[in-house]
Amino acid sequence: MQRHADFWQVTADALDYAMDTFNIADPGLRDDLLQAYLRLDCYPEVRQVLGVLKQAGLRLAILSNGSPPMLEAGAASAGIDQLLDANLSVESVGIFKPDPRVYQLAVDQLGWQRNRSAFSHPMPGMLPVLPALVFR
Repeated sequence: MQRHADFWQVTADALDYAMDTFNIADPGLRDDLLQAYLRLDCYPEVRQVLGVLKQAGLRLAILSNGSPPMLEAGAASAGIDQLLDANLSVESVGIFKPDPRVYQLAVDQLGWQRNRSAFSHPMPGMLPVLPALVFR
């Protein structure tokens, strides 16, 4: 299958499928739902935590399956764009997480050392497996 589509396209295709499944023919709703991805917010403590990490001299980045425009818009909308050193998208490697090449992208792009890098994930169940995925 080895065919890649960016996350924006995957998201739009999934939304189209869901709307078709439930017989929802509303282009305005479709557009509103897709545009919501560009206006994401973060939990209230995120800005403060990132600010503390930044003041401590750490380099911060988003590493996401999202497409570059999605990441840029989301970070700006959440008010964290000025705290980040980079928005890294899987698009540059053409494969989605959890493929190890995605995590290697952060190490390579930011010049991080493997033994001095940390990844956080919004799904707590992923945290124990991240080191195995990243550094095998």
